[in-house]
Amino acid sequence: MKIKAFFSGCFFLLILSLSLFIRSVDALDADDVTLIGKNEALFSLKENKTAEILTSADEKAVIEINDGIVNEGSILIRFIVWGLPQSWESKISDQNRLNGSYLPIAELGIPSGEWLTPGSGSHFSFINQGDTLIIAGLLEFLTNETPEIVSFDFNQIPFDEQPLKEGAVIVLDFEAGDSRQRIEKKSVIDEKSGVFFSLLNTAQTPEISMIQPALSVSRTDEQISRVGWVSLSQSDGKKYVLKRDYAYGFNIADDDRFMVNNSYIFQPIHDAEPRTISLDFVYVKRKSAGEVKLSLEAISEEQPIKALDIPLSLDEFSARISGYSIYQDIAEDHHTIPTLRLFMDSEGPVSSINFSTGDSDSELMPAVCGFLPESEQFACDVPLLSMDQTELTLNYDSFEYRIDGNWSFQWNPIPIPARDQTSEQTVLPYKMDSMNFYDGSDPEVEKTVKKIQEFSAALSSKSGWIFQRYETKMSIAGGDYPDLIDHSQKNTQMNHIIEESWDQIQPDGTVLSNISLVRNLSGQIISGTWNLADRQIVLPQGLLIQNQGYNTGYVYPFVYGSDFYTLFRTNAKIVEQKECEYENRSAWCYRFFHTLGSAKDIGNLPENSYLFWIEQKTGKILQKQIDCQLNGIDQPSETCVVRKTLEIRHSDDLDSEIRNLIESFIY
Repeated sequence: MKIKAFFSGCFFLLILSLSLFIRSVDALDADDVTLIGKNEALFSLKENKTAEILTSADEKAVIEINDGIVNEGSILIRFIVWGLPQSWESKISDQNRLNGSYLPIAELGIPSGEWLTPGSGSHFSFINQGDTLIIAGLLEFLTNETPEIVSFDFNQIPFDEQPLKEGAVIVLDFEAGDSRQRIEKKSVIDEKSGVFFSLLNTAQTPEISMIQPALSVSRTDEQISRVGWVSLSQSDGKKYVLKRDYAYGFNIADDDRFMVNNSYIFQPIHDAEPRTISLDFVYVKRKSAGEVKLSLEAISEEQPIKALDIPLSLDEFSARISGYSIYQDIAEDHHTIPTLRLFMDSEGPVSSINFSTGDSDSELMPAVCGFLPESEQFACDVPLLSMDQTELTLNYDSFEYRIDGNWSFQWNPIPIPARDQTSEQTVLPYKMDSMNFYDGSDPEVEKTVKKIQEFSAALSSKSGWIFQRYETKMSIAGGDYPDLIDHSQKNTQMNHIIEESWDQIQPDGTVLSNISLVRNLSGQIISGTWNLADRQIVLPQGLLIQNQGYNTGYVYPFVYGSDFYTLFRTNAKIVEQKECEYENRSAWCYRFFHTLGSAKDIGNLPENSYLFWIEQKTGKILQKQIDCQLNGIDQPSETCVVRKTLEIRHSDDLDSEIRNLIESFIY
């Protein structure tokens, strides 16, 4: 049931303490996303109203409607909820919300008889200063009516995963104009190229903080399709490690004006210094229709690509089809799909064109666009009905393009008092004593294994860092028709890279942390992970992707040569072993043959072979090569990966570049 609004002196002390709390927050110039700010209101709330509510867990709380205005096109209602227990702060990151039951936060009944639900531009905040927990909301109801009286039905507290057991029905009266004194609300928004990046929701407690940005577009024929990296930084440039989390149930809305992709969780903030919230790029899908008529000629081995010169109308972007080829694409289930590959000359931002052939199957098999591997050539693959098509009409109704806007705005948080931390991190050893790296009887293999183990023990004999650097070349699958690389992955999905790893060694020889990096041949870091005892962080962005939780983590012994040892624990067999040379160094050469599966598997099984060049003097693996059936299990093996060792050494400290990167994060 819902309880009618009431006014009672029994809440006087609570309301007084709440008003003191709010005034103290305002004095700190913190950004409150739920304030209305200056406006040109037609009507404004005549008086504040309160009501008692009851949660699904039988917790009593109070809702106060303390502001509201009627504009042309919308009604804004601000509310606050207080009286909730401190345990509510766990709801910010509670994964139970994924299976929650959600109603609209509130419904607004207007004189026409229509009931409105909050729009996607509504804002919410959660503040716990240690002794006072407040949830606030600014609900936006979209309507062309301008009522002077409405019925406000409150159904569910933001951040809760269940509706209220007892909600509230509150009649709100408005008066002409805006009688309230308001401050100029600082904008927490940035606009570039018609895309708006703004702060929608926030949460701050002694244990955790959360921001939830939103995106919107100015053009009615566009929508955000993909989002880049969000970051949060201090004035000194240090960035918070962010955990990308799901959106909240209260973000469900009937309109799609604002895109809310994720929430971001990070460390609590204890000062009022401004932070900067940034976003590097987005992809935007725009409606744009066009038609292309093609006369296709047969493709031959002598001329696998036929030239074309057909311009495409993509609004302000320049694009043309410069050629085509036709081939049989092989799907994951091994059936073939006749495919038209269109070679495109287009401006860099264009990432995809939604081509279709107009037949009934084209919607089930959309066109795929991207770059040819290791190339600047952009192309689109369009499924065909058959290889024999000669006359073809291609339609497109939209295209996608990238905007590198580097949006940013300042956010002034509320300083939250620090809570006493009584728990300490527990680091547990990961036992590997029982692992026998080689249990065979070949004395030559035993000699090799022993040499590798001696090399490993020497590296980890004292505390510091073990640095390993490799040059890796990976073959491209697909022959003349490799898979296209998505536009967003062009500069990160490479076939010739430099791999680095830094293992932090404790005095007992165990690994406390690891930094693994991938660089391009120019030395730029393109991806990596920072693996701590209890968490894993994506580099260089600083995204938390794994956390053991409960302040518990693991350390493990340093083991060099695990890729060699691992094969002894599989069905791989040594098919060749001999003494050899590698770049004028004496080595042992081993070739393993490995069937990827078991005897009970039905049908053909993929087969790999692994070649190792191991230096006799040191036990260092100089090079590793993997041969595989790159283009299918019915094809012969070929070289897939070659990994050459460039450097392995012990270091007392990280190199300055890596140390500066790690020290730039707050986690």
